Amino acid sequence: AALPGGAPDEAPEGPDGHSDSAPDSCGMTAQLAVNVYLEMPEAGGEIELWLRRPTREEDAAIGADDGLPRASLEPPRLVFRPGVGDLVIFNSRLIHNVAPGIGGRRVSASCFIGCRGPAAPLSVWS
Repeated sequence: AALPGGAPDEAPEGPDGHSDSAPDSCGMTAQLAVNVYLEMPEAGGEIELWLRRPTREEDAAIGADDGLPRASLEPPRLVFRPGVGDLVIFNSRLIHNVAPGIGGRRVSASCFIGCRGPAAPLSVWS
């Protein structure tokens, strides 16, 4: 079953380090990425988390280039490889990356959950 974002699709290889954030005009105070892994390649596909928000300069570079060059980042603080059927939820405003996969596809059903504060309902989108 797909998450609220619709049908699952094959994830393309993304930029090295990046963050995902709803536009400031949306009023989100927090945002989570939600991923359920439906297929994983034989090797690779690790999630890399830097456990920090981008600096203003990094945030501008992410907006301009859709990612940060790996050479400009310190090593990630947390690296793990999800398995088929795993649910992974993390703060998508932190710098993160997915390593390239080898020998197969990485397919996931994904969405975001956003919070506008304690008095507002959660928002879900893809």
